[in-house]
Amino acid sequence: MHEGTFIDNIPLISIILKQNKLVETIAFVLDTGFTGNLQVTPEIASYLGLNPMGISFVQMANGQTISVPIAAISATIEGITKTVPVLISNGMPLAGIGLFSQFGYTVIVDCKKKEVYLKNN
Repeated sequence: MHEGTFIDNIPLISIILKQNKLVETIAFVLDTGFTGNLQVTPEIASYLGLNPMGISFVQMANGQTISVPIAAISATIEGITKTVPVLISNGMPLAGIGLFSQFGYTVIVDCKKKEVYLKNN
């Protein structure tokens, strides 16, 4: 089981990202409304040396569609590593349902107890 935390009512989950020889653990907002895998800021992408491989069209919560650069990165959770798409956009780093589906996790967010964790299926 992989545990996260709550800060100011925001559920966070740490994921290890690897790009070339850089390894960085980043706390991502667990966003159940985000159907993608990961989103990082341009600053994080630059630090990790991510090279966009294309553009993804993303529909925002307000219905607007925007184009966002997309790259690939190695993400590790509990010792399991997978190469996943990562959007590069302003805002907080996000981890979405698509990522946890690829890893085979059930996501548990208990707002009352302020607990967040991933349960292996």
